Amino acid sequence: MKWFTPAFAGEMDLGECRRVVEEYQVHLAAILRGAPREIREFANAASLHDSLVRRFSAGPDAVEMSVRLESRLLDMEFRNARAIPAVLRGDTEILYEELDRMADAYEIRLLMGDLSEMSIIFDSLRWMLRPAA
Repeated sequence: MKWFTPAFAGEMDLGECRRVVEEYQVHLAAILRGAPREIREFANAASLHDSLVRRFSAGPDAVEMSVRLESRLLDMEFRNARAIPAVLRGDTEILYEELDRMADAYEIRLLMGDLSEMSIIFDSLRWMLRPAA
């Protein structure tokens, strides 16, 4: 995590937290200007903040994850992707997420409820937001 670190989750004062959020928003706006439509729409429509992982699988070329966001489910398929670490159990809380651009891929970094971190590096994304059953 570059912005939403464990310190952000509990040690920073309100002024520092505001500065971090502002810096990240500037960064996100800059990378979204050149991002494919599905990534721009994903970033604008769905936040993983305080979501709950319901399903996770990492294969050789794709990472799939479903999370519960209040009364909705968000299904994501990251293509040409790898997850670090490649294992995540269900019912894990995601505190914060960050989207970043690498030279030839995108990266979404996750800070989990236990303050562990996960990174998913990918080049494209399919997603669907739907009501929870």
